[in-house]
Amino acid sequence: MFFVRSSALVSTASQGLFSVIIHIGAHLRSVLAPVAVLMLAVVLSGCNEEHPDNKPGAVNNPYPTVSLGGVGEVQQPALGASRMYTLQLELSRAAPAVGSVRLRSVNGTALGGEHFAPLDRVVNFAEGERLVSTAIEILDGGAAANGGSFTVSVVSGVNLDINGSSALNHQITITPRPQQPDTGVEPEPVVANLQLPSELSLRAPRASRGSVEYPIVFTLDAPTASAGSVTLQSVDGSAEADTHFTTLNETIAVPAGAQEVAFAITLLHDANQSSNLEFSILAVRSENISLPSERSVPVTVVNSNDELATPSLALPSLTELYAPPAGSRDYQLLMALSAPASQAGSVQVRSQELTAQAGVHFQSVDNEITFAAGATEILLPVTVNHVNNETEVVAFAVQLSAPVNVQLPSTQQFNITIQPSANTEVVPELQLPAVINVPEPREAVGAVEYEFWLALSQPASKDGSVVVRTFAGSALAGINYTAIENQRIEFAAGDDIVRVPLEVLYEGGLLEAKELQLQFSHAENVLLPASRSFAVAIGGADSELPSVSIDTELEVVRPPEGVNSTITVVLPLTPAAILPGELRLVVNQGSALFGRDITAIPSAVTFARGDREVAITFTLVGSFATADRTFSLVFTEASNAILPISFSERQINVTIVAPE
Repeated sequence: MFFVRSSALVSTASQGLFSVIIHIGAHLRSVLAPVAVLMLAVVLSGCNEEHPDNKPGAVNNPYPTVSLGGVGEVQQPALGASRMYTLQLELSRAAPAVGSVRLRSVNGTALGGEHFAPLDRVVNFAEGERLVSTAIEILDGGAAANGGSFTVSVVSGVNLDINGSSALNHQITITPRPQQPDTGVEPEPVVANLQLPSELSLRAPRASRGSVEYPIVFTLDAPTASAGSVTLQSVDGSAEADTHFTTLNETIAVPAGAQEVAFAITLLHDANQSSNLEFSILAVRSENISLPSERSVPVTVVNSNDELATPSLALPSLTELYAPPAGSRDYQLLMALSAPASQAGSVQVRSQELTAQAGVHFQSVDNEITFAAGATEILLPVTVNHVNNETEVVAFAVQLSAPVNVQLPSTQQFNITIQPSANTEVVPELQLPAVINVPEPREAVGAVEYEFWLALSQPASKDGSVVVRTFAGSALAGINYTAIENQRIEFAAGDDIVRVPLEVLYEGGLLEAKELQLQFSHAENVLLPASRSFAVAIGGADSELPSVSIDTELEVVRPPEGVNSTITVVLPLTPAAILPGELRLVVNQGSALFGRDITAIPSAVTFARGDREVAITFTLVGSFATADRTFSLVFTEASNAILPISFSERQINVTIVAPE
């Protein structure tokens, strides 16, 4: 906005000077004409110069922050051998100019020169780059297979915002190599297998964006034993190169020790697109990496031109499940909608045996799954069972049919494989929607913090985290939202969601939704899908977060001795909830004591999208007491809801009275 104002000032000055020139007296024209022309040329050439605010590092074109992520792990190589560990450096935005970052290793329990080659290196990046990498040599550590850990730190940078960067250290753990009996025979190197998703579903950009770049990662089933490469090409279908997507023909280098193949798919806006289109990504050839028999990944380009179109359903990103070591294990597989549902709908889901048997390897499914208006995904519950002495990979199919207010994908059946049970812990996958819509805050509010609840495929077995950052689209940081610069979002063991906050700002005058991307990387104890970002669409203020109505006084009757009673308190939400959320509360004991008079009061209560009330339940303990006893429920925080401003309006004063 500052640049626009500055341009207007330059334009006004130019016009004023030109007016002076063309109105000079005729008797001076012959004398001053050459001077006037020169002055006009100077002014006009000044208008064509780049504005200082747009130069690299200036306010409109700032230098990016840099992130090393959190932790990494690599296995100690065999005695006498070494392997390379790939360290990725992510920039928060495309570099406006060439630059560099200096890295240095810091000893921990792993020592430089013994467990790893000491590092003091400058890594360069080019203009426009967002991701650069460097390789660190991991040594055998001598005869003792003891492993250890060390840290790589950012020391300095050129054309970087080091002060604004928050993830400047990367800890690398070297796990001890397994002890192998010396047979005198050199083992065959393990060739990593490329694992491809069954499909990708990506939303076409709106007209206001023009194009959108989706970061994509294909995984390998094991770290590469040596450096290799994979060549990927796009193949036209109903979607055409350079009309709906940018042609892809790229050989991607894969360093030794890496377990990912990272690239990007760029989709283009086509005003004439009226339906979903498809093309494919083909793995053409590879070096030191084994390709699967099916080397093509279909890509659906979801139409975004028609705001009223029925949303499309995408297949789940997670289709390989692990049987438990005993009993059964429940999964929640997310199928994303291409846009929030404008009205409630449903889809029929039915399982079909292949090599896996219903009732033995998995629990059969044959039911209707419904979704509410505003929903961004459907969760498919799947239960797999432990089978004694099962050593084979088995599979079953899931069929989709009878859609109501949703379009099914072109492939209406997908297979789920079940790996044999193992003693290792199963890591959940973070499952992402395609888009989440939120309203712009009202002018009187100015800013609203939303919290997005992103589903895990199953509850986490360990504490974990993932790095999140924002990328501007038609929505701009500082104008429509507050940027997230490589923020590490944590979750606890037992959690089944990851909560990502985003502050949205008031701009005003939005005639159509503005979008940004949330991108995920550097995951710990959680898997990421192949497509690692989703869109947030900021629309007009036709809806808003609900306010919580709280009656501050409540009188309940004490049950008799030996009898407990359950009390339910209902708090209205106005309007209905636009996102799932939570109210957190504490108990202030008065004359009523926890355990003697009251029990089972939750520390938080949740609500779902579309809910118009929140219910809180607690238990009254019966007694012969005749005196009134009191306590308070105090609501401290709210996620995706608005509590009253004053403390007195946030609490419910409860009086327990004796029966009459």
